[in-house]
Amino acid sequence: MACHSCRVNVMKRYEEFPPILEDEADVLSDLGPKLYKYGSTRMSCQIEINEEMEDCLIEIPRSAFALFDKLN
Repeated sequence: MACHSCRVNVMKRYEEFPPILEDEADVLSDLGPKLYKYGSTRMSCQIEINEEMEDCLIEIPRSAFALFDKLN
């Protein structure tokens, strides 16, 4: 959860996701307003997929790939 590389934005059916735990909320709040969208941004490494999430729409922000671009 420390690298922020798995950050995603839930574009549809956010309410179907499990609630954010305190540790994840702390990490997200460190991202700042340009990268963290309250009620949308989550760390995908903290989400356990379940059937209720069917038809959810998840965006992988372009900025999330910056870490991988640096490594290549």
